[in-house]
Amino acid sequence: MREELKKDHYFGLIFKLGMYWRIIYAIFKFVLGIVLLKFINSTFTDIFYQVMGHEIMEDKNDIFIKAIKPIFDNHTFYVTYFVAIYFIFWGAVDAFLSLNLLKLRIWSYPVSLTLITTFTLYEIYRFTHTHSLILLSIILIDIFLIWIIFKEYKKLKLIKNI
Repeated sequence: MREELKKDHYFGLIFKLGMYWRIIYAIFKFVLGIVLLKFINSTFTDIFYQVMGHEIMEDKNDIFIKAIKPIFDNHTFYVTYFVAIYFIFWGAVDAFLSLNLLKLRIWSYPVSLTLITTFTLYEIYRFTHTHSLILLSIILIDIFLIWIIFKEYKKLKLIKNI
């Protein structure tokens, strides 16, 4: 029994850390969306040179700059309203749901599970096209978060006899 309580305590701690991670990540996405709104209809090349201009002036032979410059020069990627609004919306929703999960509001569990699963499925779809290792790590973190939210939801339902 004591061992079960200890395991339950550690899982509760992991759940809280996971929710705090989601809140921090949500705030990051929200702020990134706000920043992207400033660059609407700008190419990534323009943004790159605006952000990295001082680095380019200091060291024109920088390996990173030499590697990235041809990619930006050959592609005119546009930052759109969609990307900015996506980050703002998903960041706000994620933070709101994570706060409600921390407050153990029962309604937030199925809503969170549904939304995170939907976004994770979309991320998996995107991964099949991009093969991005960063996206893969986000997918794995989201799958882990789905698991801990589901496990916590089952525990909460038992406690509240729902």
